[in-house]
Amino acid sequence: MCQVADMKSAVEFYRAALGAEPETESPYWSSFRLGTVSIGLHPPFREASPGAGGGWILGFEVDDLDAFRAHLYGMGAHIGGQHEVPGGAVLEFNDPDGNALQAFQPGYSPAK
Repeated sequence: MCQVADMKSAVEFYRAALGAEPETESPYWSSFRLGTVSIGLHPPFREASPGAGGGWILGFEVDDLDAFRAHLYGMGAHIGGQHEVPGGAVLEFNDPDGNALQAFQPGYSPAK
C-alpha cells in the first residue's frame, strides 16, 4: 500500500504507469490487481507535509490476526493499533528499523 496526498492524481499515474484499470476506486482507497499482487492507494495515515504522500507500507494477509499479534508480542516487536477496515481488520506493527508493516485478516472484526 502507498499513502498518497492526492488520490485522483495517484490513480491516474498508476493507471498510466501500470497499464491497468483500478480494481477499486474511491477517495479513501483505490487498488490495482497485477496477477497475484494487489497495490493499494490510501490517504496519508499521519499528517504529511503539504503535497506529500506518506510512502509505502508493506501489508500482507494472515489467517488469524490475534494469533499473529501474540506471535509478534512474543518476539518483542513494536505493535501499533488494530482496527476494522472494509472487508476485515488490520494490525499495524514495525520491524526493528521502525519500518511500517500491516497484517490484514479478511472477514475479521476485532473485539470491542
